[in-house]
This record gives sequence, C-alpha cells and structure tokens, in this order.
Amino acid sequence: MRVVHSMDLGAVSSCCLKRRLFRRSRTCLAGFVLWKRKRRHGNLLSTETSAPVYENERFTTAQQTQRISCSCQIVTPCELMSEKQCSQLSTSRDGQELRLMIAELKGLQQMSAKEMIKSMISHYALFIQTSREVTDLEEAILKLRTLLRSRAGVVRSLATIEWTEHLAHTKQSDISMGCYTDDDPVVSKLEENARALPDVLDVLLAERKVDLALSALEEGEDMVDTGYACTNLEGDLSPVNPVTAAFLQIALSERRARLVTYLSDICQQPFVQGVELRSAIAALNRLGEGTRAHTLLLLAHNERIKHNTHGLRPSGTSYGGAFTAALSQSTFSAIAQAGRDSLAVFGAVPAYASELVVWARDVTEFYAGQIKQHVLSSAAAAGGLQAAAECVQIAFGHCSLLEAQGLTMCPLLTKVFRSSVKQAMEANLKRIEESVTALASADDWTLTFHQQTALFNSRLPSSLGLRKSLGRASVKLSCSAHRFSSMAQDFMAGVSPLVSMQLAGVALEGLSLRFNNYVDMLIKAVPDTTKVQKK
Repeated sequence: MRVVHSMDLGAVSSCCLKRRLFRRSRTCLAGFVLWKRKRRHGNLLSTETSAPVYENERFTTAQQTQRISCSCQIVTPCELMSEKQCSQLSTSRDGQELRLMIAELKGLQQMSAKEMIKSMISHYALFIQTSREVTDLEEAILKLRTLLRSRAGVVRSLATIEWTEHLAHTKQSDISMGCYTDDDPVVSKLEENARALPDVLDVLLAERKVDLALSALEEGEDMVDTGYACTNLEGDLSPVNPVTAAFLQIALSERRARLVTYLSDICQQPFVQGVELRSAIAALNRLGEGTRAHTLLLLAHNERIKHNTHGLRPSGTSYGGAFTAALSQSTFSAIAQAGRDSLAVFGAVPAYASELVVWARDVTEFYAGQIKQHVLSSAAAAGGLQAAAECVQIAFGHCSLLEAQGLTMCPLLTKVFRSSVKQAMEANLKRIEESVTALASADDWTLTFHQQTALFNSRLPSSLGLRKSLGRASVKLSCSAHRFSSMAQDFMAGVSPLVSMQLAGVALEGLSLRFNNYVDMLIKAVPDTTKVQKK
C-alpha cells in the first residue's frame, strides 16, 4: 500500500498542474475572443454610449446638467482619439496580456516537468521493487495455472474412464473405437509416441541432452493439448486417449521439475561460464522460469567476481595501484559481461533491466568500499594525494567503459571516494604548511635563483615568448619560498586528475589559504623601518 500511495502522489500533482494549465489556456482564449468582438462592434458601442437617454423626467435641472457634463467628459476623449489609435492601444494591451499568460503557461510547464522528474527519481527504488513483485506474481499465476490445468486433466481423465471402458465393451467401432484400434496407423503411432515419451525423456535427461529434452517436452505438451481437445457434434474423438494424455501430463511435469533442478545446479557451478552458462539460462527461460534464470545469471557473475578477487592483496609500497587495477578489471568486466548476457538471453525487458541495474549498483558499491578500505584510507592518513588520485583515476577509467551499455556508476564512486580524497588533500596541505613554516623559522631571507624542475617545465605554456619570460632568471626567492613553490606545484599536479570529483575548488581554496599564511609570516619577518632608522 505504501508503494501505491507514493506513486499516486506524483500522479495527483501532475494531474493538478494539467488542470491549472487547461484553465489558464481557456481563460486566455476567452479573453482573445472577447477582444475580437469588441473590435468588431466598436462603432455600435460608441454610438450607444455617446447619446444617453433619460426615461425618468422627475430629475432636477441641476442633476441633468451634471449628468450631461459627465457624459461629455467621457465622450470627449473618445472623440479626440482616432479609431486607429484606439485599436492600436487595445491591441498592445491585449498583446501584453497574452505574452504574460504565455510566459506563465511556460513557467507552469517547466515546474510540472521538474516535479515529475523529482517524483520519478525519488520513487525509482519503489518502482523497481513493485515491478519485481509484479513479475513474481505473474510467474506465480502461470505456475498456478499449470497446476490447475494438470489437476483438471486428471479429473477429466477419471471422468472419462468409465465411458471409454463402456465403449470398449460394446465395441462401437464405427463411432468411438475407430480412433483407438490398430487399423488406423496414424492414431496408433501417436498413441505409441505418447506412451513412450516419458522413457525417451528419461534417456535424454540421463545423457544431459538439454535441447533434445526441451523439444521432447514441447512435443509432449502438444500431445496433451490434442488429447484434451473437445469432441465435435458427430462424436469423433481426439487422436490421443484422454487417459493417456492425463498420465502423460503428470510424467511431463515430473521431468520438467527434474530438468529445472538440473539446469539450476549447472548455473551455480563456479566453472560454468560463457556459452555454457548462457545456454543453461536460455533453457530455463524456455521452461518458463525467467525470473529465476535471470537471478541465477547475476549470482553466477557475482560468484565469478568473488573467485577472481579472492587472492588479491593490496601493495603497501605503491599505495595499492596494482590492487586497484586488478580489482577494477575483475569487477567491471564481470558487470559488462552480465549486461551482455542478460541482453542476449532476455532482451530489453524492463523488469530484468531494472534488476541488472540494482545488482550492478550493489557490486560497484562493494568494490568502492574495498578500494576505500585497503587503498584510500592509508593514502589519506599518509597524505599521499598523488597515490590516491592515481587509484581514483584507474577506477574511473574502468567504470567509464560501462557507459556504453547504459550503466553509469561514476557518480556512485564519486560519492564513496570523496571523503577519503578530501582527507588526503587536507593532510597534504597541512604537510605543506608545516614544512614551509619550519623552513621559514630558520631562513636567512637571502634571495637566490632556483633551477626550475622538470615537472614545472612540462606544465609551462606552449607559447615560446611566455615560456622564455617564465624561464628567465627573474624568479629570485628565499629558500622557504622556493620550497613552497615546489610543493605547490606537486600538489596541483596531484589535484588535476580529481577535477571530475568537483574538488578543484576546495584544493585552490586550501592552497590560497596557506599562501596567505605564508605572506603574513613574511610580513612579520620584515623588520620595522622606524626601529632601523633610530638605530
């Protein structure tokens, strides 16, 4: 009931907005029609209002003169204005009102679209849960229908046993026994096939020939349908005995259950992959177990991820760069393969696509938790911003490959990685401030030239003139200033891969704050000029 109520709120809000839009448009059209009528009958209205008639003669002369003066005051401006000016004025006013109404309608339309999008996003999880429940309910109804059909066949066969025995004893070969005698080779062959089909299915299941077993099951279902066919008015019977059809249906149900169990066991084996897994899933789907087959497909790929990542261990020397690459390769390749298998076997079914998205989101969240626990936490504690940025860049590179299949998981990685990367950034900025402060306390403030690093030269602009101006020996700084410059360059080099995480602004603010602190320190280190002059 909660799902229904939450889904109804969005529908009610959109319905109310549609009603408001309809009322506003109807009011706008009514005003336009009224303006047309006024413009068409403007001369008649002006002639009627210009000559007022007094029916009651008991008015005084003063009142009559007052009314005449008022009417003159009203009529005189209308007489002064020409008909063209009046029409232009009314047209401009009505045009402004129409433009205002159109703007209001567009605003209401945009608000309605935004509210519909917000409602859809907020209720997406409930929509997926409801669709899965509806799919499960449909499967249960189909199973119940099959069960009722088998029970009805048994009841029908038991009801026709006495009638068939009576026909056999009376030997009415011209009406009823013609279908069951051995004189007709076609009927005898169908009867023999119906009786021998359970044994054939047992052999096929023992030999693990799934495709042939599925074809035999479909053939047996056709025989059962033929055996339960109704007789016509002339008394002709169906080519298969209803009793034989009933026993055949029971045998088919047992073999079907055995085949479903066998295929489910195959899908749960860790060594079953690729074409073999898709064949087993497709066979389950043909047997009417679509939901179960899709769930087994996702579980098989999940077990594959666990098996491939079981022996991976993070490397402490490189802050887990190799571990991140291996884990990303195993996780996102399995998600991509699961998406391809689901599309190849089940097609673009919305219920299965929603289940795939939910499963991929859970797997990606688990992967992000592993990277954060084994790699980013140690990097953040040690202030290794470049190592953390390298791991994040590897993860985003593998995750972006899923966007071709419609699976966008990069925002989820950003949400999980943001706190650890921000912690590493703050630790790096704190280390810069402490190092520069310690060096500035012992600095002699002698200005020297400093050779530019290869990292700085690689980031210089491509313009030759600007490169020469920056590369000239014009940067003469103290030892602490050179230290601050080199550490700031290294910091910005580590931050550049994190632009997609929207942390560039935070990094620049932190670096500018440390620079202001360093400038304040320089100002305090400069001696007072008044004291120097006194000395």
